[in-house]
Amino acid sequence: MAASVGATGRYTTGRLVFERLAAEAKPASTSKLSWQLRIVEDDELNAYASPDGTVYVESGLADVAGSSSGLWAAILSHEIAHVVRRDWARRYLFQKQLEGAGGTIVLGNPGLMSGEWTDSSKASVEMG
Repeated sequence: MAASVGATGRYTTGRLVFERLAAEAKPASTSKLSWQLRIVEDDELNAYASPDGTVYVESGLADVAGSSSGLWAAILSHEIAHVVRRDWARRYLFQKQLEGAGGTIVLGNPGLMSGEWTDSSKASVEMG
């Protein structure tokens, strides 16, 4: 996002926590994530992640977290989990289902990382 900046200066605690958490994240071996923490300078209280591993924290929420590594860990681990679990793909597939794309969406066990996303009509053909 154009209005975002790197997590430096008063956001150093967030950057350090993010680096430790990202090092522990275990995405699928075929994943090409480029973990990055960005601060959106808008004074809002939200955080979100993009599929490429970029986590955005709005400056209002970053200011609330301040120098508390615990608050940063809570915010950032939540967003990292969205990336690792590929929640963006789940949301996309759900939207396609609502639009009438057909089939029943099979997402697998959300507790396990998976690169497989299919619908029931394709799954029945693939499984013979």
